[in-house]
Amino acid sequence: DVITIASGVVYSAAVLPFSAGDLRVMQKNTKLFLHPFSLTVEDATIKTIDMTSKETKELFKIYCQCVASKSKLTFKKISDMCNNETYLNAKESKRLGLCDQILRQKR
Repeated sequence: DVITIASGVVYSAAVLPFSAGDLRVMQKNTKLFLHPFSLTVEDATIKTIDMTSKETKELFKIYCQCVASKSKLTFKKISDMCNNETYLNAKESKRLGLCDQILRQKR
């Protein structure tokens, strides 16, 4: 079994390896950030821009499928959350099935 632990901020592409864990644990004050991929292409031909755009869309689709498969959410819901640039705290993440356990802080 693989245990992934989220601490601090889990933004962007870091959500994917975190979500791949068999047991996904978040510290109480951790945040997940789902957002669409960004793309910067400089000094490129139209063909290169089109090809890069197509590949980026395909990667985004794969990303959303992977995250959705390890949550209680559909592909469309994950995609919408990314497009709306969504921040989630640990409680929200657990409710949505994006994490399994929240670490309790020692007092």
